[in-house]
Amino acid sequence: MGTRARQSGTTLIETCMVVTIAGVVAGTALPGLRGVLESRRLVGTASQLATDIQFVRSEAVSRNRAVRLSFHNGPDATCYVIHTGNAGQ
Repeated sequence: MGTRARQSGTTLIETCMVVTIAGVVAGTALPGLRGVLESRRLVGTASQLATDIQFVRSEAVSRNRAVRLSFHNGPDATCYVIHTGNAGQ
């Protein structure tokens, strides 16, 4: 008489159920995660701006001359430039 060896593992149905449940959980978590990422991006940008404003101030004091921060709006972006010189330049 032959004895059958016991096999361990998962069936295709069990694997499909795990993938389905993981998909549902990921689908419900992604919208909340998107909000967190946008919030962190905004906090990072605000922190960088605050650092650059402090830099402009310290450069103006150390050079003993005017240093400006100019903001420029474009159709799909906004940026700022740190520069010295007259306002008309």
